[in-house]
Amino acid sequence: AAHQSLLSKVKFEAENGAILVTASYDKTVKLWSGSDFSLLSVLRGHESRVMGADIGPRQTDQVVSVSYDRTIKVWKMKGQQQRHEEEATNTQNGSVIATSDVVMGDV
Repeated sequence: AAHQSLLSKVKFEAENGAILVTASYDKTVKLWSGSDFSLLSVLRGHESRVMGADIGPRQTDQVVSVSYDRTIKVWKMKGQQQRHEEEATNTQNGSVIATSDVVMGDV
């Protein structure tokens, strides 16, 4: 369940520390239980190392990640399984923002 490469970010969710988010050079973001550190979910979709990730300050059902692949991804968490339905939208400067539905549970 551990990352396969260096960690670039480790952060507890600010509201109550219930979720720990980690970003890695292995191109993934992982969500962990803040109480027992069990793995809750793996967010895959970046094509290069992930340099940062954070949980939304007001919408704690969202995780945002940024990568050397020049993308920012916004992940929504809901349900009991992990899905990878990505919708990419080009912005004015040519970068891509993608959204994915991610479900806590099966990893």
